[in-house]
Amino acid sequence: MQNTDQDLGSTNVALLPTPLTSTVRHLAVQGGKDAKLRLIDLDIMSGTGGPGLTGGEVFSMTVPQGGGILTAIAVWVDPVDKSTWAFVANGNGISGLQVTYTGGNVPQLTTRWHKTSGGTSPVVVNSVVFYAGSNDLHALDPRSGTELWHDTTYLGGIHWESPIVVNGVVYITDENAHLTAYAR
Repeated sequence: MQNTDQDLGSTNVALLPTPLTSTVRHLAVQGGKDAKLRLIDLDIMSGTGGPGLTGGEVFSMTVPQGGGILTAIAVWVDPVDKSTWAFVANGNGISGLQVTYTGGNVPQLTTRWHKTSGGTSPVVVNSVVFYAGSNDLHALDPRSGTELWHDTTYLGGIHWESPIVVNGVVYITDENAHLTAYAR
């Protein structure tokens, strides 16, 4: 599977907080090179109730912007309504997905927004989504995807570099071996 690029393990599993009323107590989202996002019940990963089996996600969908997922998924809990969100970026763009529940309290991902400007693994700090593409760092509102600001002045080409935030300062390196810091 690795030689034909069909392996699922192109990115990490992101753990998702769940409300006490959910039928799924331990939930995760997994992205793959097949452009799919999968919600997985970590207590019954096979979905069949028996041990030693694979597969069995409780929900799956194609990533809204299309394209394989090689980046880490960021998770955020909205401090206003306590809803759980996942943010997925790749070479085709970025999307904001809210975990919602059907009538039977079964979780699903609902697309709230997506943009076509591609980038690397997003991070969420102080209710701001940061992600970078070549020569461009973006800051987005997590609920709407509205761009709060972006910079094309200092950042060079990006391949696997992703922003990090430490003590309120956003740091990112680029392919030119430059470290750029952004602060208020």
